[in-house]
Amino acid sequence: MCEDCPTAYIIFDSQLPVSMKILLLSLLLSSAACSLFAQAAPTAEAQIQKLQADGNVLWIGEIYRDYVDLDGTREGRPQDRIDPVELQNGEMIYNHKQNTSIVKLQRPQGNATYGGWDFWFFEQISAPEVPVFADAELKKPLNKKEKSDCLSSQDSIFTFDPVKQTEVLQVVTNTLNPKDIVSYRTREILYFDKKAGIYQAQVLAIAPLQLLKDDAGKSIRLQPLFWLPVNTTLTPLNSAAATSTPYIKSVQMYMPFADCKELKTTQTREKCTADMLEKVRQEKEKAFVVGTMEQDSELNPPLSAKEIEAHLANNEPKNVVAMRLNHVFAWDEKTRKLNLHIYSVAPIIKRSDSEGPMFYLLPHKRQRSTGK
Repeated sequence: MCEDCPTAYIIFDSQLPVSMKILLLSLLLSSAACSLFAQAAPTAEAQIQKLQADGNVLWIGEIYRDYVDLDGTREGRPQDRIDPVELQNGEMIYNHKQNTSIVKLQRPQGNATYGGWDFWFFEQISAPEVPVFADAELKKPLNKKEKSDCLSSQDSIFTFDPVKQTEVLQVVTNTLNPKDIVSYRTREILYFDKKAGIYQAQVLAIAPLQLLKDDAGKSIRLQPLFWLPVNTTLTPLNSAAATSTPYIKSVQMYMPFADCKELKTTQTREKCTADMLEKVRQEKEKAFVVGTMEQDSELNPPLSAKEIEAHLANNEPKNVVAMRLNHVFAWDEKTRKLNLHIYSVAPIIKRSDSEGPMFYLLPHKRQRSTGK
């Protein structure tokens, strides 16, 4: 028997009853499966290296973004948004006010443990069997105990024992209040694909953010609880066919180039933007250039060649300061994975008094036309 496998030795070579051996073996296999599942998730570094090695990817920028309205059935209407709050360490909470919409809501309200749908997604990713990591690089998997510790805290309090007439120190375990999960932070890669002629995004990981408070109840800072891998797909999510996906939500996110840490500059970002707009000019008869952003492509009438030419004539590539990406999140209950699709992309133009989209591009249609 292998000397490096003490657990296996106990199971197979000891004099334990057969029933006990079966129980220990099942626990060992379950633990091994969880470990392999966590290790199967590619690290963020591996995903970035794959893009860096791709000759069609000319520019890569890394960006962290906070999503306020990802969890629950709230939609991003103005009356639902909360004004920015500055924390003691200078961080801002709710500083990204994105538009959100419910694509699919299959379960009846009141299904989630924490009350209704408000914390349904948090409940899913908090389950012990869902692999998570301690870092955004996805290199340090948490075991079940470590994950459980993230969802609780301990306080020491003194109570008075009337029998012994003395104070007794007690340790109290507090379960995390899901209302303290105020946002979700993503680590994303924004990159320019030369072949498709468009900016794309790959979400590497997502973390629920806990709002920490001091003893007086004053908000101090935001803290990621753990990081969950995200599976980014180029194929649009079919809400009708996704039988194991009861909840799909789309979120528009503003991605300013100024906030990106450049990881690859085979071509400058300004030249990439110019190439994207030139690609639109050359292929303006394609149906992937639309004037509005809707999840249902039937609600997206393509812009005419004349309309596209007018947009391009009135805006220079140097005035494109950001991209607006419509992220469509879908949690698969069967695989216990978070899938994401970038449905639409819009170059954001800086004007004299405001910023706004030039038009919307549909990456899945663009890549289908290039055969990618």
